[in-house]
Amino acid sequence: MIKSGLAHNLHHNVHWEWCFDYDERVEYIKKHKPMAEQPLRLKQFFLVPEDKIPGKDSTEWAAYTKARAAYIARYAAELDALCKELCPDCTWNGRSIFEED
Repeated sequence: MIKSGLAHNLHHNVHWEWCFDYDERVEYIKKHKPMAEQPLRLKQFFLVPEDKIPGKDSTEWAAYTKARAAYIARYAAELDALCKELCPDCTWNGRSIFEED
């Protein structure tokens, strides 16, 4: 399993961002987040498989560690389509995975 990479809903209010340690984040969620939120957080948090990352050969991806926002902006449509494919019941509303945020 991938341990770091492009993550879907690493945090409830950020749709796409870099995850440095998947297992560490899962452990943090289980230890520090409200029990009622844990199932949804864990279900919708995942690392994108390397072979599914759109634009992986792009200059934006190469500069991702310095230009994460530019990558997300450039590939927003492809990432949204990927979200629907990999997490069809995703509750991301543009701000959060939780309706009230």
